[in-house]
Amino acid sequence: MKPIENELGLTITERRSLQNGWSIIKQKQRRAALTIYVNLFTEHENLYEVFRSDGVLNIEFASQHQKEVLTVFQMIIEQVDNARFVKTMLKELALRHEAASVTNTQWQLYTNEVRKYFLETLADAISPTFVHALDKLMNFVCNFNDLTESKEELHRVTRIK
Repeated sequence: MKPIENELGLTITERRSLQNGWSIIKQKQRRAALTIYVNLFTEHENLYEVFRSDGVLNIEFASQHQKEVLTVFQMIIEQVDNARFVKTMLKELALRHEAASVTNTQWQLYTNEVRKYFLETLADAISPTFVHALDKLMNFVCNFNDLTESKEELHRVTRIK
């Protein structure tokens, strides 16, 4: 018999594995947000443009955003049993990001950085179930958002790396 998946494509074992992993990440959440941003912008300096207004970098907004993003991942993981909540939240986020001209590639790059941080932080306590569940969740988050650019552009950018 095949394990039952919820609407996010995750089994109960995968959901618990994500929540257990998050309990470790959560203790380092403040540092995590900064580390993820530093890594992201070191590799992709052009993404700073998202935080510019009239040519001026809005440091305060960038700083606030880094904290909010991990709060979103916290809510997703803590509410992973409530697929309706997660989908509603992702829909609202997609609309806000689309209004701000955030592309699917930018969304994917950030999600990849979050995934990389989780795996590096949990390296000593990681299980294949957690890795598989994290991949499924991150793919769901990225595929859920039908933002302003084509899948072809996303594949082109991710192949370049």
